[in-house]
Amino acid sequence: MSSKSAITLPHPAHRPSTGTRARHLAKAGGQNRCRRDAGGLPASPNGGFTRDEVECLWMRGLLANSEMRLFCKDRKGRFLLVNDGYLQGLGGDCGMEGLLGKTDFDIFSYEHAAAALSDEQRILATGQPMPAKTERETFYDRPDTWVSTTKLPLFDKAGDIVGTWGISRDITVQVEAERALTRLELHDPLTGLPNRTALLQQLTQTSIVLGRRKGGSCALLFVDLDHLKGINDSLGHE
Repeated sequence: MSSKSAITLPHPAHRPSTGTRARHLAKAGGQNRCRRDAGGLPASPNGGFTRDEVECLWMRGLLANSEMRLFCKDRKGRFLLVNDGYLQGLGGDCGMEGLLGKTDFDIFSYEHAAAALSDEQRILATGQPMPAKTERETFYDRPDTWVSTTKLPLFDKAGDIVGTWGISRDITVQVEAERALTRLELHDPLTGLPNRTALLQQLTQTSIVLGRRKGGSCALLFVDLDHLKGINDSLGHE
């Protein structure tokens, strides 16, 4: 399906349950209609689904997916539709009907909502998608989360951009693990102070900055503690 293909999204109240087949799929007519067995499954060995059937099944599966967070907005940033994963990502406090028509400013902190709106306005103006972007979602009433978000323009049947849609994935555990690893690499595990590697990195960055300036200078202070070896021998290796 091309990026300009029109997508007709079902209203939340009309979405069939995940484990059942919608009636309109079984009644697909015309020459593309496939023969079905007594259980309602395609009788042909290759499946025999029509394109409309596949698109509806695919869309229904995405809407019911709890691992990915899908959302669809109009040109003003108001939610038109989200999937179950998006609702779960918000903690389940807000149902589908309670979210539709709202914007990011009703959910997130002002800083994050403003940044998200800026990205979407750029997509509306250029028609260019925003590839996977690592974002820190900030709230007023809950801990922050890290997500990887991709946003794209939403086209109508005439090919005009009528909004945006996107997919986000929670990467909080991954980001926190990377940060913890970086801290272990740059800090002493006993004292929590920056180690030699951190010092060398800072000196390198400082020298680069000073090299771009005229008349820049810096000072390096060494501090030697008496009898530190005895303390380190007794406590530092445990």
